[in-house]
Amino acid sequence: MTAYEFLSVFGLIILFIVFFYIVYLTTAFVGKMNKNYNINKNIKIIEKVTIGNNMFLMLIELDNNNYLISVAKDSISFIDKIEDLTLIDANKKNVDEKFNSVLLSKIRKTITNKEK
Repeated sequence: MTAYEFLSVFGLIILFIVFFYIVYLTTAFVGKMNKNYNINKNIKIIEKVTIGNNMFLMLIELDNNNYLISVAKDSISFIDKIEDLTLIDANKKNVDEKFNSVLLSKIRKTITNKEK
């Protein structure tokens, strides 16, 4: 391998690294921009679940009331008003829990449920 070939390969690797870094920065910037765009809006999307191709269930908050709606390609349908909503915050999970302890507790629950 000549020095020219080595520099060409090394240059391509550096070019790919720079390209992916620019893509990462652009994605982070767009994500922050979208997050800031939704602040101080009257309608908040609490959660969105995909149920099919171009079909979603959305839990939205409007005027301190929670509503469940379905969104399809060409329509939006009201399903129900939810009176008492308890949200699970995925960010508040205890990160210090070890995988083994969680796995063992699940196995123990499964075994005790089978014995009953």
